[in-house]
Amino acid sequence: MPGNARVDTLVVRAIPELIHCGLGFNPAIKSYGLYDLHFLAKDVLPNITTLIVPHNIELSPANVDDWHRQGKRFVAEVGIDSQAKTMEDHLHYWAGFYEKAPFVDGIIINEFIINNPSQRAGMAISPERQKRTEEEQARYHLYEEAIQKMRADDRFSDKVLYAYFGGSGKS
Repeated sequence: MPGNARVDTLVVRAIPELIHCGLGFNPAIKSYGLYDLHFLAKDVLPNITTLIVPHNIELSPANVDDWHRQGKRFVAEVGIDSQAKTMEDHLHYWAGFYEKAPFVDGIIINEFIINNPSQRAGMAISPERQKRTEEEQARYHLYEEAIQKMRADDRFSDKVLYAYFGGSGKS
């Protein structure tokens, strides 16, 4: 019967991760204003658990403490170091973000661009394309090794790590 429902007890056992990417990523149109904590406070911050932030953002200790006190996380957006040649280079690059911003609770590596145009079955692959494919696969093995080593390191055991594969539909 409508209007007669009543909830005496509500137990929430889990809250999904609700992510917003906006703090510090200001719009190109200046009249929109800044996407700062004041702007996000009313409608966004109460409804999320994780904020994706630029890797070089500076936040006051009070804001960081308040956010963490609520059980919420900051995740820094980082990329791939185009100069890195070894697994250790990649590991050092990604681990460095925790040293620069110790308040972050994880990183999102953006973007692992996968550029695999479709190809009809039976078509020959050019030697150039085959070489590019093999080089790309070798790079991904280095990324994988660096991520595995980072995940095994006790310094990062409480950190989250996301990888974003731009345009591929994978994440």
